[in-house]
Amino acid sequence: MTITIKKFSKPFMIGDSEVQFEFLPMNIRIRELYQVYATHGEKKLRFHMQVNGEGQFKIMDKHRVPPVFLPLENDFSDAILAS
Repeated sequence: MTITIKKFSKPFMIGDSEVQFEFLPMNIRIRELYQVYATHGEKKLRFHMQVNGEGQFKIMDKHRVPPVFLPLENDFSDAILAS
C-alpha cells in the first residue's frame, strides 16, 4: 500500500477563535517532518513538527511557538497521522 503524503490545512480552536493551520511535508516519500504555518495575532508563524521514535509528531524549538499552540501538539500530530 502506497501512502500519499501531501500538504493539507486544518482549523483548530485557540481560545474562542478558530485558527487555520497549514501542514507542509518536507518529504513526499516518508512522513517524518512538516513545516506548520499559522497566523497568530498579525504575524504568520512557521514551526516544525518531526516524528519521534514512538511515531508521534512533536513540535521542534518549542520556545519559538506561541504558548497557546503548545497544548495542541497531540492534536497536530493526530492530524498529520490521519492525513
